[in-house]
Amino acid sequence: IEKKSDYYQAFYCRGLLYKKKPDDKAAIDDFTSAIKIKPSQLQSFLQRAEIYMKQGKYKPAISDYSYCIIQRPDTAQYFFLRSIAFIKVNKADSALIDLNKTITLKPSSGNAYYYRGLLLDSLGKTAEAIKDLSQAIALNISDQKIYTKRAAYYFKEGKFELAKADYSTLINKYKADTKNNILNRALCFVSLALYDSAITDFGKVISMQGQEPYEKPYIYRGYAYTKIKKTAGALSDYNKAISINPESAMAYEKRAYIYYDMNKSESALEDLNKSIKLKPSADAYFLRGAVIDGLKKTDKEKYKKLDPCDDLIKAADMGHKEAREKALIICPDYIGQ
Repeated sequence: IEKKSDYYQAFYCRGLLYKKKPDDKAAIDDFTSAIKIKPSQLQSFLQRAEIYMKQGKYKPAISDYSYCIIQRPDTAQYFFLRSIAFIKVNKADSALIDLNKTITLKPSSGNAYYYRGLLLDSLGKTAEAIKDLSQAIALNISDQKIYTKRAAYYFKEGKFELAKADYSTLINKYKADTKNNILNRALCFVSLALYDSAITDFGKVISMQGQEPYEKPYIYRGYAYTKIKKTAGALSDYNKAISINPESAMAYEKRAYIYYDMNKSESALEDLNKSIKLKPSADAYFLRGAVIDGLKKTDKEKYKKLDPCDDLIKAADMGHKEAREKALIICPDYIGQ
């Protein structure tokens, strides 16, 4: 450089050494000198932009990437790099345009699908986001974030087989937030009527709870037990859930169903009263109406002040189809809607 001050390659190479050192200021100075001597040499712009990105100076990075795009508008990498800078400055629309262009120029860019998927998700376009994230996985770009988002989306959409597979990947490959992912996979098993597998997973979650257990895994496992006619296991889990959280409306409601099936109507009624007081639900009103109807048939005098139609109509008004059908049969003043 001392002998040939316009030797841009020397400035560029020294800039690389400073960047590696790292000495960002000296590196930027050398890349800038190389640019002044030979602005058509785009690597200097790219190296300088990379340092700007590291420093959080996104606007000058965008400027450098834009220059490269003007010079080489057919290069997917330049659009992709600028899209990341646009994301950093919250210019989602500009970033989306660049990512679209990247994919048009290079359809095999898994990174572009990955970032476009995340961007679409942030814009509330979840279905489109999941398609992009799935394409990123197909192109061998994947991480914990992709599977977490996709699993949650599949679960919300009722695609439990797909959600189960993604939760399994999170559990087995990424060892990620294992307790919650096992719980979510167990719920997928329940929705798929794979109750034995669900019970196994709920058991794993329960064993991981430590000194501060919470009641829902017991409630969920209790429900799975009821589906395979293991009443004792279900009742034990509901009792445990209530001992952990005496304010759990769900636990009382679920236990009431067990008592009802065991012909312990008074115990069922007691649990339903507690459940409805804590958090009224259509199911709880329906079951209490059914319980009261049965009790009045066995001891009309004792329960004469209770009217099953009060609860059945409430449940029907909350959208409970079976309650509406029963109310139409036994409640003379109910005309339905």
